[in-house]
Amino acid sequence: MKKIALPFIILFLYCTPAWARHIAGGEMSYQYLGPGVSANSYRYLITLRLYRDCQSSGAQLDGRAAITIYQNGFPQPFLNLGVNLDRTDVIQLASPGPCISNAP
Repeated sequence: MKKIALPFIILFLYCTPAWARHIAGGEMSYQYLGPGVSANSYRYLITLRLYRDCQSSGAQLDGRAAITIYQNGFPQPFLNLGVNLDRTDVIQLASPGPCISNAP
């Protein structure tokens, strides 16, 4: 019994608490702006919004987001983009929306 207990004691001495933080949610949208400069090209406005809860010290937003675009019907990426953080807005939630099932 002592041979089994010693490895567990050593294991528990090396254990440390782990904390995880994550983005609370987000949405991505795109808008067609019209034809591009060259033939058979198109222009789009892509918007990425990430939400986090500032009250519970949520994860920090990265300064850059990776976006991959796929062409319809093809499994390989059509375009990989690295987009810098444009701005950060702090908003106050006056009352939770009707979709919030466990409102604070």
